[in-house]
Amino acid sequence: MNKVKKTNIYGLMIIMLHIIFFSCKKDDIAANNLEAEIAKNLAAYNEIPINSGDTVLLNLNLVLLGKKSAGFPVLLEKAAGSDLEVTASIDNNPQLISIYDSLYRTHSPVLPGGLFKVSRGGKLTVNAGQLQSADSIKIELNDGTGLKIGNHTYVVPVRLESTVKKPGLKSKLMFLRYKLLVRRLNVSLQGLSGIGDIIVLNTPDVVQNIFVQARLSQAVPRNIEVSVETVSNQEFVAAYNAANGTKHLPFPEGGYTIAPSTGVIPAHKMFLSEPILVQLTNLSLFNPSSIYLLALKIKDDKIASPNNHTQYIIMRGNNIDRSNTGLNGQPIERIGWRVKALGYYRQENLVPELVLDGDHRTAWDSDGQLPQWLELDMGVMETVKGFSIVPSYLYREDDFLQMEVFSSNDGINWESQGLYTGTATSDQSSPATPDLKTVKFVNPVTARYFKFNILKATSGNYTGMGELFGIK
Repeated sequence: MNKVKKTNIYGLMIIMLHIIFFSCKKDDIAANNLEAEIAKNLAAYNEIPINSGDTVLLNLNLVLLGKKSAGFPVLLEKAAGSDLEVTASIDNNPQLISIYDSLYRTHSPVLPGGLFKVSRGGKLTVNAGQLQSADSIKIELNDGTGLKIGNHTYVVPVRLESTVKKPGLKSKLMFLRYKLLVRRLNVSLQGLSGIGDIIVLNTPDVVQNIFVQARLSQAVPRNIEVSVETVSNQEFVAAYNAANGTKHLPFPEGGYTIAPSTGVIPAHKMFLSEPILVQLTNLSLFNPSSIYLLALKIKDDKIASPNNHTQYIIMRGNNIDRSNTGLNGQPIERIGWRVKALGYYRQENLVPELVLDGDHRTAWDSDGQLPQWLELDMGVMETVKGFSIVPSYLYREDDFLQMEVFSSNDGINWESQGLYTGTATSDQSSPATPDLKTVKFVNPVTARYFKFNILKATSGNYTGMGELFGIK
C-alpha cells in the first residue's frame, strides 16, 4: 500500500524517538510536542483514509460525489459501560498540516476555513460494550467559495472529544485526505456533424433546415436549460470579416426563423432532447452571388463554453447548375495547362498530370484520404462556362460524388463557386464511350486557377479523374 495511505505503530515509534533524541532548541519544544501528539494519535490507526474523489462544478454550485467516501471509526481504550457520545470537529491549525506533510513527505494545499464540515453535525455514538463506533467520522464539502479550477488533495485534521473521561479515546486527533476535482460545466454548440462552421449553399426551391445541437462537457444528475440567440447585425459581421479576411454579409431579416430558442438537456444526458432548428424561410432575400453569416450564441455566460459558445452558419451562393447537363461552347486549348494535387497513388505513379495526357485509359488517383483536391492552372485568364470530366476507368469506384469548386486569379485567394453533386460512373460506360461528368456554371467564371475539392466518392477513401476539359 502507498506509504501516504498507510502507517504503522513501529514507524510512528521511530518518529517519536527521533523527537526525543534530536530536538534540543527550546523554540522547538511546542512544535515537537505537537508532532509527538500527532504521532501518538495516528498510531491508533493503520491508515490515513482518502476518498475516491468528488467533483465540484463551480458555475452550477453542484457537487458530484465519488464512489468512495473517506472516514474512520472512533476507537476506545476499553469497552464503554453505556452509550458514549463523541463530538468531532475540524482543526484548521496550519501547523498540524505542516507536521503531517513533514511526516509523510507531502505538500498539501492550505486548508481554507469553512471549506469542509463534519457530517451528521459532528456527532457519533459508540454503543455500550463496544470498542469502536459502528459508523465512521466523515467530512463533506461545506463552502466551495474561492476554490480554484484543478485537482486538489486537502489534508483535514479532525479532533475528537468525549462526554466522559473514562473509558478514554484511543485517539483524539486523526486526519482525512479529501480529493477534489474543481471544474466548470461547459455547454458548447455544434452542428449535427460535429464542431465547425455549418456551410449552407444557396439552392433555390430547396427547403433549408439547419440543425444545431448543444452539448455538455459532462453529464450531470439534473436538467440543464440552454437558451440561444441569433446574431447577424452589421457590426458583428464587420468584426468577423476583419478578423478572418472575409466579405460576408449579415443574414437578411425575415429570411430565417429559429425554434426552439430554449431547450433542455435532460439529467444524465449530454445533448438537447430536441436540437435547435434554423429554417431558411425566404431564399429570395439572399443574393446568390453573396456569402452570408449568421451566429447562434449561448445566452448564459455562466455555462457557455469559452471556446465553442458560438455556432457560425455561412450561406454561400451556388454557381453550379444542379442539372449537370447542357454545357455548350468551345473547348479551351490545354496547351500551357498545369495541375497539382494534394496527393496521388504512388504505388502505381498515378500522378495528377495524367488528367491532361489525352488518354481516357489513364487516370490520376488519390492517396487514400478525403477530402482531396486537384488544382488547375490554365496559364492565362479564361472565361469558363464549365468543365467536362472523364471519370477514372482504372478504378471505377474512385469517382467524385460531391465536389466543391473554387476559382482564383492568383492561386492564393480562392472563391467558392458552389457544390457539384454527381452520380457514380455508369457500368455501361468505358474509356471509349465515357460517362462524362459535367460541371456547369450558372454564370461563367473568369479566372486562371480552378480547384476541385472532392468531398465524397463511391469507394469511400479514394478518388480520381481520367481527363479534364474546359469549355468557354
